[in-house]
Amino acid sequence: MNPQSRGQEQAIAILAIATAVVGFGLFGSDFFDSEVPSTTPSGLLAEPRIMLMAAKAICGVMVLAQYVLVFASVRGILKMGDSAAGEDVADGPLTQLFWQVWFLAIIFFIDVFEKMTTP
Repeated sequence: MNPQSRGQEQAIAILAIATAVVGFGLFGSDFFDSEVPSTTPSGLLAEPRIMLMAAKAICGVMVLAQYVLVFASVRGILKMGDSAAGEDVADGPLTQLFWQVWFLAIIFFIDVFEKMTTP
């Protein structure tokens, strides 16, 4: 095995982990189970749960955006061929995976705050 091709193998493994993060993180959590409180449109901004739901939605979009960036980074590394090195993996897909997991962690923290504000 060519030691240079390890970067490609690592990039594929990171893509698999990123896919699992989306699958188990977003679709395995209470992300889609939130109910919008019924209130007047002017009172929506005063409702703390609305703010938490908006923050959670923004983080969900960021998780998906980071997944697309991981996919694009892995594609670039695979195009490099045998010249892909560990530095390329660390600067590309590994960094994007970090941000993807970071935004997912924020979603889980918001879930905790949502449960605290639910009567």
